[in-house]
Amino acid sequence: MRIRQALASDAAAMHTVRMSVQENVLSRPDAIALTDYVWLTTERCTRAEMFYRARGWNEADDAPHGEVRFGRRHETLPSGLTG
Repeated sequence: MRIRQALASDAAAMHTVRMSVQENVLSRPDAIALTDYVWLTTERCTRAEMFYRARGWNEADDAPHGEVRFGRRHETLPSGLTG
C-alpha cells in the first residue's frame, strides 16, 4: 500500500469516509459540509484529538457541542491544502 499526503482534490473522498465511521460518529452529520474541511473538529479527550495535536494542528477554539476545533496557519498547511 502506498501512502501519500492528501490533496485538496481528495476532500470529497475523505468526506465520504468521515461520514461512514463507526467510532466518533457525528451527532449531526448534516452540520458538516464538504467545505468545512479547512478546520478539524472532534470531541475532547479522544484518540482523534491526540492524533491532531501530535501532527501539529493547534487548538483554534471551542466548536459547538463541547467539541474542540483545530486549525493551522495557512503557511503551515501541507502542500495541496492551501487552496
